[in-house]
Amino acid sequence: MSVRDVIIIGAGPSGLSAAIAAKRRDLDYLVLEQGVLVNSIYRFPPQMVFFTTPELLEIGKGEILRDGGEVAIVAYGAMVHPSLEAAERLAKDRIETTVVNARFVKPLDTPLLLALARTKRLIVTVEEAYLAGGFGSAVMELLEENGLQDQVRVVRMGIPDRLITHGDAKLLLAKYGLDADGIYTRVRENVEVLDDRRLATKGTRKN
Repeated sequence: MSVRDVIIIGAGPSGLSAAIAAKRRDLDYLVLEQGVLVNSIYRFPPQMVFFTTPELLEIGKGEILRDGGEVAIVAYGAMVHPSLEAAERLAKDRIETTVVNARFVKPLDTPLLLALARTKRLIVTVEEAYLAGGFGSAVMELLEENGLQDQVRVVRMGIPDRLITHGDAKLLLAKYGLDADGIYTRVRENVEVLDDRRLATKGTRKN
């Protein structure tokens, strides 16, 4: 699956499902237990963590890997592990962060994403795909459909809308901020912006 395929999947029919595994146990269940599902697409990163026993997965359900704070990072596939690394670094800065393994780019885990929008002040989506028409865009559309677009700040991280040259994957991901350092920096910057706004609002109320 290329950086363009998420756009194609998102524009597909409602019966289509697409799973992008971050962990071997997810892929084991989808392939070994479910078999080759009709209208389904699977993708998994080469650096996958291996597990021995498949676990039951519900189609369209994400997984909370780390819970806490007012910030949520929602990632899938190869972007899950750097998101967890970034969250560990953020915790050292006293910025607690929820990390979600979305697992599916279609269908979205609507209940989970809406719950995050209602309880967090910042959601950061991270995808190894084009931003235009991608996973982050689908999340923003979901929030708009449910009247939550103004209740939470959403930041999308992914590949910009331009031709990408071939090269070392790690270097290219780092170039576009799609590694632990880039995710950490982007979250911290946005938390600081929100903190400044909160202080400004408090100052206005006092005056």
